[in-house]
Amino acid sequence: MSEKTYSAREIVLSLFPGTDAVLVPLPEPYRFERTPEGLRLLRDGSELLLLAPIAAAGNASTQVLCDLCQRSAPRHYLQMFRAEVPGSKGRRYRYVSLCRDPGGCEARRSGGDTPVEVLLSRVLGN
Repeated sequence: MSEKTYSAREIVLSLFPGTDAVLVPLPEPYRFERTPEGLRLLRDGSELLLLAPIAAAGNASTQVLCDLCQRSAPRHYLQMFRAEVPGSKGRRYRYVSLCRDPGGCEARRSGGDTPVEVLLSRVLGN
């Protein structure tokens, strides 16, 4: 059973209902959800992408770059994932690296949802 998580917007609105609209965080259309199969990317509740984790191999001190927040760190801070290219029937995959700490990754991202949209365009080929 997973714990319920709350967005920054939900927390601000529940604890400080009189907050000026300019100070309330905008709703987040994209959300990552961990499942036994991997990491699901959701937009407004519908699944866009399933990222399957890949077992770590090679030198653990090798620096890897997170595709969302552009943080460079050793492999134990990042996880490699693969996503099936739509329409390839399991013959083609795109590989991405993401931070293991989704909260920290989200805090380091700049440009709102632009990094997530860039990731989607790379994987889905849009």
